[in-house]
Amino acid sequence: MKAGKRYNKYTTKQIYKCNECKRRFIERDGFEYMTHPKEIIVKTLHLYAEGLSLSKIRDFIWQHEGYYLYDGVILHWVRKYARLLENFKKNKKPKIKGNVC
Repeated sequence: MKAGKRYNKYTTKQIYKCNECKRRFIERDGFEYMTHPKEIIVKTLHLYAEGLSLSKIRDFIWQHEGYYLYDGVILHWVRKYARLLENFKKNKKPKIKGNVC
């Protein structure tokens, strides 16, 4: 059942409480312990994968989203989620219709 919310500088996450053991927890979404919203992290990773430089990514996020990111933060996110992106890329296979020579 719901048991309040956890607030930090940029995001709010729902806290749940187990009725049986009375433990409190937050639903795992892959962005645990991250202070920025997951939408900003995903957008930053997408821009990095598209080939934008760190300064262009920083300027874009600052102008369009209002979050100032340091280059080290962007690199940390890229290193942290690069493994997940590689696994996703390997598992994604194109569907081809028709005859293939």
